[in-house]
Amino acid sequence: GINVIGDRIYYSNHDDGPGYLYTVKTDGSDRKRLNTDTSAYVNVIGNTVYYINASDGHTLYTIKTDGSGRKKLGSVKLGEAVVADGRIYYTNWDEGQILYSVKTDGSDIIKLSHEDAWRINVTGGRIYYASHESGKRGIYSMKTDGSDWKLLTNQRASNINVSGNWIFYWDFYDTDLYTIHTDGSGKKKLFDENVSDMYFAGDRIFYTRFNWNGTYELCMIKTEES
Repeated sequence: GINVIGDRIYYSNHDDGPGYLYTVKTDGSDRKRLNTDTSAYVNVIGNTVYYINASDGHTLYTIKTDGSGRKKLGSVKLGEAVVADGRIYYTNWDEGQILYSVKTDGSDIIKLSHEDAWRINVTGGRIYYASHESGKRGIYSMKTDGSDWKLLTNQRASNINVSGNWIFYWDFYDTDLYTIHTDGSGKKKLFDENVSDMYFAGDRIFYTRFNWNGTYELCMIKTEES
């Protein structure tokens, strides 16, 4: 994952090893390696970086933004992790990607879902995620305490991103880009393209388009086009 905090970027660098954690200024200067772990789902909160360490059984680690104080937080094998408002929202790999949350001090573990959860987004006091489980496929939303659970669409979705009152996602089967309101209304297809990944920056979506000749292109649209 990529985090931009102030004038610095924190990211997993796959050009140097299998995804070591790096930081660099937004102007490209002062590039530093922070660890030699395969780092995924990077979350920067204050001066602490949370990440899943795939080099150590996909367990959760923290390290300071200056590279000091590296620490393992637990032994649970994680699929994904998002840190927000003093809690860690994570999926338990060994339980089939079931969604949990826990305080950042390790207390108050709450089981949130009974179906698998992928591409977790936490925003505005709610959690959004996609389920691929047979009979439960779709995009779901719930409050961060697990209440007010809702199915927004039964479309099988990948790589969901929430921006304001809209969810952007690509369909698992046709790989086209769609959008739907966070209350489940107004679903529409934005365009017919083979989207393979997407990232948000301000009011723009950057996405990679797969071409049938085996090449990829980086493309951009404004979210207001939804």
